[in-house]
Amino acid sequence: MEPDQHCSICNKETDDEQLLCEWCSREETISSIQDQCHGKQKQAAEKMQASSSKLHDEINVGDNVVVTVPKFDRGPLDCRNVRGIILEERNGFFRVGTAAGILKNLCSRDQLAKTFKNTEESEVLRDKLVTLRETVTFFSLFEGQGIILLN
Repeated sequence: MEPDQHCSICNKETDDEQLLCEWCSREETISSIQDQCHGKQKQAAEKMQASSSKLHDEINVGDNVVVTVPKFDRGPLDCRNVRGIILEERNGFFRVGTAAGILKNLCSRDQLAKTFKNTEESEVLRDKLVTLRETVTFFSLFEGQGIILLN
């Protein structure tokens, strides 16, 4: 080993012709692999977004939608969907207004389905925030799940 060969990064003596010590060459290899992985992850995310946009209709503010209600948020005889209007969009999530009030949680596109039944914006109760379970109970003929909270 020639004494004047030093690593170009950490300045340690090296016998490598590229003037990189073993540790620095490993770090460069790991860094390049991480950069490749990051690029592939971005490509996969773009591909998922493209396939998702093909599956779901485009939803805009003011559109009439149906919100699917999960089984644990409704009673056995309650409706499976709640009608509403899109009031606001934030980063791909939507604020939905119903006759019971405005839903507290933002809904994603896969929770919503566009409908052509007109719900007037005047029917939306704008001064009250409600959960999806409270909305289902509001529309239910059977008082929801039958669970009553006492204060």
